[in-house]
Amino acid sequence: MKDKSTLDIAANKIQWEASLQGINVVIKPSEKGECIVCYNPDAKKAVCVVESGKLKVATYDINVSKWMWALDEGFEVEDISTSKQLRNDIFTQIKFKEAIKYLS
Repeated sequence: MKDKSTLDIAANKIQWEASLQGINVVIKPSEKGECIVCYNPDAKKAVCVVESGKLKVATYDINVSKWMWALDEGFEVEDISTSKQLRNDIFTQIKFKEAIKYLS
């Protein structure tokens, strides 16, 4: 059995803590495995968990409306991640322990 990654553990913790508060959170790993998005479909809110060093993660609030706007305008995920302006408009770094607050 494959060991769980730091990202998997972090995303599962967010999902578990959300479930304790009655919040439905869907976990969606990126295609390349560099991040995991935790999404509350009821509230249309999301956070992203990325590795930021050995056994550490960084957590970001995702402005879903700006993310959807960028995709609708034809930007690719790579464009968003490499453009400082788009990245700063869409992602805001938050404390891991506050992820549930941003998802509710």
